[in-house]
Amino acid sequence: MPKQIRLTRKRLEWAAPRNATLKGTRLPPYSAAASAKYQASLDRLVQQMQKEYNAEVRKLFRQHADEESALAMDSPNHYAQFVGALDASLASQARILFSWLSQKYAKLFASRATGMTERMIDSSSMASKRALGESLKKISGGITIPVPDMPGELSEKLTAAIAENTGLIKSIQQQYHERISQLVMRSVSTGGNGAQDIFEGIRHYDGLTENRAKLIAVDQTRKVTSAMNVERAKSVGMKRWEWVHSGGGSEPRKLHLQYDGAIFDYDDPPVIDERTGERGFPGQLINCRCTMAPVLELGDAEDTQ
Repeated sequence: MPKQIRLTRKRLEWAAPRNATLKGTRLPPYSAAASAKYQASLDRLVQQMQKEYNAEVRKLFRQHADEESALAMDSPNHYAQFVGALDASLASQARILFSWLSQKYAKLFASRATGMTERMIDSSSMASKRALGESLKKISGGITIPVPDMPGELSEKLTAAIAENTGLIKSIQQQYHERISQLVMRSVSTGGNGAQDIFEGIRHYDGLTENRAKLIAVDQTRKVTSAMNVERAKSVGMKRWEWVHSGGGSEPRKLHLQYDGAIFDYDDPPVIDERTGERGFPGQLINCRCTMAPVLELGDAEDTQ
C-alpha cells in the first residue's frame, strides 16, 4: 500500500468540510550558504590559476623585450636580420610555457573538483532536509515527519550530479587555458599590437571566467537541491506539488510564468523547456529561479489520534 502522510485529527477536521488542498511552505530554491561556500572554493582555485598565468605571460614578454633591446644595442646593423629568430624563439617558449601551465592546472582542478562538489552536496542536503521538514509540518498540522537522507533514486541522482559538477569544474580550466593560450599565440604569430593588447584580453577573459564560476556554483546548487526536494517528498508520501515562480529575472521564461500556482504530480512533471520538450522541476534548467511547495489533497492523507 502506498505510503500516506499523516495529519493531526484537528487538521483533518478543519480541512475535510472545506475539501481543502493543504500546502506546505515554499521550499527555498537552494541554500545560499552552500552556494557561497562552493563559489568561494571555486574562486580561490580560479584566482590561483589566473595569477600564475598572468605572471608567467608577463615574464615571458618581459624576457623577450629584454633580449630584443639587447640585440638592438649590441648589433644595430644586424637587428632586422635577427628579429625573426627572436620571434620564433618567443613562439617556441610560449608553447612550452602553456603546455606546462595546462598540465599543472588540469591536474589541480581535477584533484579538487570532487571534494568541492561533495562538500556542496552535504551542505545543501542539511538545508533542504530542514526546509522540507518545516514545510511538511505545516501541512500535517504540527506533526514532525521524519525526512530520510537518501531515499529512492536520490543516491543515483547525486552520483550523476558529482560527475556533472566535476566535469564543469574541469571545463573552467580547459576553457580559460584555451582562450589565453590562443590569445598569446595569435599575437605572437601575427605580430599583434604588443603586450598591452594581450593583457587587456587576459583581463577580459579573467572576468568571463569568474562569472562562469559563479554561475556554475549557483546553478548546480539549485539542481542538487531540486533533486533532493523531489525524492525526499515522494519518499514520505507526497504526490503533488505547486510551481512557485520566482518573480525575479529580467527575462522570465513564459512557460514557467504560466505555471505559477499550478499543481503537478511528482511522477508526471511538466514540460520545462518548450524548445526541447524536456520535462522536469523548478531549478532544473540553467538560471531557473523557480521553486516548489509540497501539496496534499485529502485523499492522499491519513489522520492520527
